[in-house]
Amino acid sequence: MSVAVDALEVEPAESLERVEPILASTPSDPPRDGSVFRNLPFMRPWGAQAISQTANNMVNFALLLRVREIIEHHDLSQANTFTSLEILAFSLPSVVVGPLAGVMADRVDRRALMAATNVLRAVAMVLFLVIQPTWPVESLLISTSVVTVLFGTAGQFFAPAQGATTPTWFRDRS
Repeated sequence: MSVAVDALEVEPAESLERVEPILASTPSDPPRDGSVFRNLPFMRPWGAQAISQTANNMVNFALLLRVREIIEHHDLSQANTFTSLEILAFSLPSVVVGPLAGVMADRVDRRALMAATNVLRAVAMVLFLVIQPTWPVESLLISTSVVTVLFGTAGQFFAPAQGATTPTWFRDRS
């Protein structure tokens, strides 16, 4: 007996024979001695990257909290709109600048690009501190969004450069 699925005939016993070895080959055992988790030269940059991405997302979350605080302090009626605009401010650079950043990471010195983007992100963090709560509400929201776009844009150039340099950190052991 065969079952037709979208013009593809599959024998039930035959399909189980193909799936069973795959399921059996995915062990749930802890990593063995040759595991990547015991490879310290790999785990250091991987851990640093995990911390960096977590910190980046914490900044985005803190920006949302700051916008909410501005909205509540000034009793603005369109709270969801302003929050959505802030989400767009840190998401839009990935759509607009991301493809260009990938090409640029392939064409320029990646280490210099990563250093420059880290400097730009540090400048953006200082600019967040420059924004004063005493400013008019429009200036607060606009300046927060502009600095968020700057921070997000710098991050878009860092990610492809880092991804392209990662394989060069390790020797081929084969």
